[in-house]
Parts: sequence; structure tokens; C-alpha cells
Amino acid sequence: MSIHKACKPVLVAYATREGQTRKIAEHVAATLRARNFEVDVVDVGSDEPVELPFYCAAILLASLHLRKHEREMTAFAKTNHDVLARMPTAFLSVSLAEAGAEDSSRSPALRAEAATGVREAIDAFVAETKLHPAHVHPVEGVWRDRAARDARYLEARGRPDGHLPRLRAHGLARARSLRRRDCGGVAAR
Repeated sequence: MSIHKACKPVLVAYATREGQTRKIAEHVAATLRARNFEVDVVDVGSDEPVELPFYCAAILLASLHLRKHEREMTAFAKTNHDVLARMPTAFLSVSLAEAGAEDSSRSPALRAEAATGVREAIDAFVAETKLHPAHVHPVEGVWRDRAARDARYLEARGRPDGHLPRLRAHGLARARSLRRRDCGGVAAR
């Protein structure tokens, strides 16, 4: 997506359920601003109106859950298809499935299965919205440094003893009313 730096602002529009896509959208915007682009970041799920003709390019980001992109982004892309088709557009699909596709500790078969699922979801989004972005990229929606994240999680909860796996299994069991055997035999002590 080649855009001249003297053009109107670039739109970075996102739809998110848990906030990770917003963080990625803000990172994309910061990167563009560092390159002297004027950028507006907009949550398409908010009531804030978006005047698309004001922008010279659009970067759309949507989180992917159960092989469907956020309905707010799907609606936004469908509603604004004609205007988006006349400007350089990119689409970033944010998902945990992409994290699975990029996880080198997983088997090649599992990585391929995850990548196929992401690709099929992106293809479904493009078909449903009839949007044909110049660039489409799957983005991993999980924090790569799990050890650091887990350490911060434990520290924030006053658990420096490293009992995170039991905490997670116990929380899952309580939340879904599962019995001990349904959690692989792992239970909170």
C-alpha cells in the first residue's frame, strides 16, 4: 500500500472484543506517525461517525473468534464498500489461531490446520464484504512472551510461588462446572 506522505490522514479502524486488536491498531498508528503520517484511530463499534472521504487510505483490523470476524467490522466494510474500494486499503485479521499457526513448538500439521482456518475466515470476510484490500495479513493476537505475562499475572495476584497452571485449571473448572477429570486431572489444591 503506497501512499504519499502529503495526503489526507490515514484511517486505522478496528473492531475488538477483548482489547488486543485495539492495542495492535494503536501500534500500527504509532508506526505510521513515526513516519510522519497523520493518523486517526477509530473503533467502528463506537457511535463515533467516520467520514471516509476525508481519508486517503484505510487500515482495517478485526479480531477473529470462532472463525468469524467482529460483526461491527463486517458491517462497516459492507456499508462503506464503495468508498473503501476507491482508496488503498489493508486488512489485518487478529486471532489466537494465527498464534497457533506461528507457534514453532506445535507440529507442522497443527500449524497448517491453524493457518488454514485463519485463511478460510479471511476469505469468508472478503467474500461477505466484497472488499478486496491491497494487503491482507493475519496477525497473532496473543502475547508471545508467555513467561513474562504469567509472572506479571502471578505477581499482580500475590502468587509469586508459581501456581498459575492450577489457578487456570481451577478457574476453568469453576466457570464451566466441570468435574476434576474434565480438567485432565488437574485441580486446585
